[in-house]
Parts: sequence; C-alpha cells; structure tokens
Amino acid sequence: MTAEIVAARTGAGAVTRCVLEVDGIPMSALCARVADPRAVLLVLHGGATTARYFDCPGHPDLSLMRPAASLGCTVLAVDRPGYGASAGHDDIFADPDRRVEAYHRLADHERFWRTDPPALAEIRALCTGAPRFVARTQADSGHNLSVGFAATAYHLGLLSFVAECLRRAEREAPQ
Repeated sequence: MTAEIVAARTGAGAVTRCVLEVDGIPMSALCARVADPRAVLLVLHGGATTARYFDCPGHPDLSLMRPAASLGCTVLAVDRPGYGASAGHDDIFADPDRRVEAYHRLADHERFWRTDPPALAEIRALCTGAPRFVARTQADSGHNLSVGFAATAYHLGLLSFVAECLRRAEREAPQ
C-alpha cells in the first residue's frame, strides 16, 4: 500500500505505517502526511529502536511527528536498513545523490555516547558534505531525547531548525 493511499484513508497529519521504495529497496516507515507541506522531514532512529521512536506508542504528547504535521510538515520516520520491516543494508545507500542540512542534538546528561569536544569534532567531520551542520545540547535530558521529560522541548528545537532551513531556502530562491 502506498503512503498516498494510507494518508487518503486516514486523513492528513495522521501517523500511518507505509513501505517506501528507495531505489528498488523496500523501507518500512511511519508517515504523517499533510497536503502542500512547507517541508518534508526525514527522521532516522538510532541503533536500538525503530521509526516508532518518533511517535511513541500510547504517548502522543511525546510524538515528534504530530506537532510537525500540525505545523505544516510531512514527516517520514524511516526504519533504517535492517530494522523494522526494512530490507538489509546495501551499498546503494553509501552514495547519496542529495546533500541536505544536518541537525544533531545531544543529551545534557548523556551517558552512552561521548559528548566531549573531540567526539563532536568527529561527528562534524562525518557531515562535511552537508551545506550546514548544527549541533546543540538539549538541557535536562538523557539518552532517549524523544521519549523523556524533555521530549517536547527537543521536538520544538528540531522544528525551529526546520523553520530556519525554510527561511534560508525562501531567501535564496530565485525571484
């Protein structure tokens, strides 16, 4: 079933399951689709979860997808290769055709990943192809930013980054 059919059956902004085809490879995802979106957000989960991370089951107040849709953004939370119902990793993902601005949020009380300046420099070095890379720290938060007490603040910070990208694109668009 395509994302278009699912969205038509459930209404704009509703979070639905779908399967996307990326260069012939099936990728499972959650989708919150709006008509005429201001932006399309592609969000990718970490290594110990699935796309559900961005629409916490039973806790709509912890969802990133729902407030983003209410602000006019379509959101695709894709299961990374080998997670959820997505096909395993393939070399086809190693060479992206498009470069986009990147946003990295760190937990204030992170105890799993390193957050010292050398570690941040390594992360920034991985994103040199991005036209802009922003790294910020989320105050009063732990490792799982989207499902803790600071989730709403984290989501609003991410949506603020999206608004900055939209404003930049509008300014730079040919008249």
